[in-house]
Amino acid sequence: MRQRGLTLIEVLVALAIFSYAAVSLMGASSQSLRSQSVLMEKNIASWVGQNQLAEFILRYKPATKSQGKMTGKVTMSERDWYYKISLNDGGSDYLRGVQVDVSLDEDGEYVIASVTGFVEKP
Repeated sequence: MRQRGLTLIEVLVALAIFSYAAVSLMGASSQSLRSQSVLMEKNIASWVGQNQLAEFILRYKPATKSQGKMTGKVTMSERDWYYKISLNDGGSDYLRGVQVDVSLDEDGEYVIASVTGFVEKP
């Protein structure tokens, strides 16, 4: 007499294959969400840097000879972002380099985005 249906071993093997596929799919989905979060963070940090660079250029007075660093904090997308603006020589007789580094920590150890621009030398 022949029986129809699956044996216990066949069911267990099918369940193991399904479990392996489900775990792999969840891992890929989790990795995708982490990547999306990092990209969003970098994008917002870049916006903060561009905004601070634009504000600095608008307020910049060529007569100032300071090459110091200016720091500040701004809130964007419900998070506090810390920026550091550095002036450097710029490698030109007429221009100075301006670099804005943006991070989530006040120390500025881990820079998420960096934006560079130029202003007139005094």
